[in-house]
Amino acid sequence: MTNQIRTGILALAVAFSAGIHAALVPEHLKEMPPLGYAFIVAAVIGGAIAAALMVRPRDRRIPLLAGVFCVGQIVAWGLFVTIPVPLFSGTPEPIEMIALVSKAAELVGLAFAIRLGAFSQLRHVMPRTGDSRTPGETQKLRMDAGVGVSPRGQEGREGEGTVPVRLEDRLRVRWRRATSPGRTAGRLVRICAVAAAVVATAALPGCATHHRTGEARQSRREFPVAPTFRANTGKPLREPRELRSHNGFLRATLPLDETDVDVAGARVRGKVYGGSFPGPTLRVWPGDTLELRVVNRLGEPTNLHEHGFHVSPIGISDNVLRTLPGRSANSVRVRIPRDMSPGTYWYHAHLHALVEEQVFSGLSGVIIVDGLVRRLARGLRRVADHLIALKDLQVQDGAIIDHNIDSNAPTTRTVNGQLDPVLRVQTNRTQLLRLANISADIWYRLALDGARFHVIGEDANPVGQVWRARELVLPPGKRYDVLVRWPRPGTYRLLTLPMSTGPGGDTYPGRELATIRVGGPSAREVPWPHSLGPLPRFDHAHVDRVRHLTFSEDPAQSRFLINGRQFDATRVDQVVRLGATEEWVIRNTSREQHPFHLHVDDFQVIAVNGRPYHARSLQDTVPLPVGGEVRIRMRFRDYLGAFVYHCHILAHEDAGMMGVVEVTRTGRHPSVRTLRELRNMHAAMTMAGHHSHLAHP
Repeated sequence: MTNQIRTGILALAVAFSAGIHAALVPEHLKEMPPLGYAFIVAAVIGGAIAAALMVRPRDRRIPLLAGVFCVGQIVAWGLFVTIPVPLFSGTPEPIEMIALVSKAAELVGLAFAIRLGAFSQLRHVMPRTGDSRTPGETQKLRMDAGVGVSPRGQEGREGEGTVPVRLEDRLRVRWRRATSPGRTAGRLVRICAVAAAVVATAALPGCATHHRTGEARQSRREFPVAPTFRANTGKPLREPRELRSHNGFLRATLPLDETDVDVAGARVRGKVYGGSFPGPTLRVWPGDTLELRVVNRLGEPTNLHEHGFHVSPIGISDNVLRTLPGRSANSVRVRIPRDMSPGTYWYHAHLHALVEEQVFSGLSGVIIVDGLVRRLARGLRRVADHLIALKDLQVQDGAIIDHNIDSNAPTTRTVNGQLDPVLRVQTNRTQLLRLANISADIWYRLALDGARFHVIGEDANPVGQVWRARELVLPPGKRYDVLVRWPRPGTYRLLTLPMSTGPGGDTYPGRELATIRVGGPSAREVPWPHSLGPLPRFDHAHVDRVRHLTFSEDPAQSRFLINGRQFDATRVDQVVRLGATEEWVIRNTSREQHPFHLHVDDFQVIAVNGRPYHARSLQDTVPLPVGGEVRIRMRFRDYLGAFVYHCHILAHEDAGMMGVVEVTRTGRHPSVRTLRELRNMHAAMTMAGHHSHLAHP
């Protein structure tokens, strides 16, 4: 390969990088103006270097400049995706495909710059005495450059004893060199580089526009609302009824009824809390006490779980081994710690073998532990706060089905029990969206038109490093607290994009979930936050014990297993010492993803499929990849007692994909109290006629 070809490829790589930077300028000028200005500078410098390479291919200084440009872009991007940059977003930039393409082009350019001797020829950057070129070489180079030469072949300036080179001679020399063997290919590459730069600059803005919202820019025909029953759409977004704490207590009656409820303007029959779908939102503060009188008017047993709460799992607290019989009133008393993480939690029925049908028919609602906004900078503390509770239903004969539920069947996805509600917001005003998947089985792959998610909380854990995302995947039980803003007026959409949970799992079409109408005068620009809490530190903690769990399936018998066994309501699967830090290695040998969930003690994800995972917070739910492995660590602190871990696809939990863990002082044997509670739960389920679901030793 000749130097002409190498120079042409180097010009092409630099031009392509400059084109990508130019294409992304409009997006970054809207979201982060300083970054947009930096991209303008990079595009101009890159374009100038590419043009110089094509015009002066023999100038040894220009490949050096191209190499420095490529190194600078790669290093700047590497820093930008690993450390916060307060002047720009205040968050590390997410690694995106268009950035990887740009870096690949710059790596190619750097390789060819090195091959051209850019960095080894630093001595040629400035002219010096004692040049090793012969007079003949000097005359030849200067003629190529169009500079006059003296009659004796010595260097000189035109007009000072030199004979000027005529234009026709200059063109003749250039044509001869361009058409000589080995030179034509280099000239063609340079011509292609010019064309590629023009095409890239013209086409990439369109690509960047598509990339900016990904599939969110596709047509409404591809993302319909698609209800499975007659319902209203386009109504203003309505928040569920709130029950708030006062003077440190939230005291309320929470009735469970099978009754007709309003879902998107239609009357459907379901099992619900407090007469609404979803149930009322419980709003408390760290240090409060939650006192509920749960009145079960159903003709079947149930219980109540506060998902994500780090509270006692025994007695009348968050005890999923407890049974609340049908036609009974029961007290639930939960002391919320003063150091409870603020964020979005949820509550739902959790009696094994009845979980899916009760949650699917309506028995779930949101809990908000206040205090998250107080961690924001002063300019964001008046942020608009919106709950986005995601819950689906399938209606047959005017009632939500609660038997033989097919999570892969057509379903109606609601937001706060509404279909495609409309949220009106002020231009450029920051909004806090509390995204919560409180469905029984289905997943969401969320995206926004015209904005990105700035994640400030995951599973009600304020993040140690705020991060941006174009898409967020929410398996059942998952929550994210995010900040968003739309810098331009217009109509935008919240979407769930098409996704599959694996070859043995479900496949979901894209759907429009909500409409956002942005208007009014633009609000003052406020910097995004950098951090809302400490980063998790379990990756460097001493590990007291490593446990291995394998999630698997027996499709022929519809059995879902952990370590080859189904859930047994008379067995404790793991006994842990209070205060121990453990590492659990969780493998998924099935052909679909499973969301792993652990009660009481949140965990840090350490690695996924053997690769270190950059955890920005603790979490309580993590997807297990198909045929893959997730490694987590957690400290079992503060509370003795038994609780469970399971797949949060509730059909899988009911079919056996759950285990019991008990925290004791010694970590050796399960307690007598836990074994008694398990026997009582088993007996209650047997009397209710669900024995066939329970014990499968």
